[in-house]
Amino acid sequence: LERVIRWASENIMSLNGEKFELVTHRLYPELREDDMMADFLELPFTTDYYNLPNGGVLLPSDLVRDLGVGVSADLNWRLFIASLVKKAMSTAAWVLSTFKTRDRETMLTLYKSLIRSVMEYCSPLWHSAKSSEIQLAENAQRSFTARI
Repeated sequence: LERVIRWASENIMSLNGEKFELVTHRLYPELREDDMMADFLELPFTTDYYNLPNGGVLLPSDLVRDLGVGVSADLNWRLFIASLVKKAMSTAAWVLSTFKTRDRETMLTLYKSLIRSVMEYCSPLWHSAKSSEIQLAENAQRSFTARI
């Protein structure tokens, strides 16, 4: 971050400090500062705050979104997957209430373009090996396809 800020000032640019977000990654977030092993188990870029050149202070966030993809401080995709499922279920409900037809070809076209596209957004990045998260995503898709 310091390099980016230095580069911006060298090129006569200003950065909007209010748009910065800080994520603190720790191997074991349950460790307290007074634990003897805490210093050894933290990642080298872990910090509890960051001072901006304009005098502002960045405090860590639990969830950071970039290009529509959210990642939590513990590098877990659970919250992001839940938001995808919620959006897909909402879209599925809208499709089912708006379109009276249940023609297989029409419904599959709507499913592929409106629902599956939401669920597959950046999926190579967030694809999880946790069966509970995979099951959650599959249930959202199955609830729509079962009504065709």
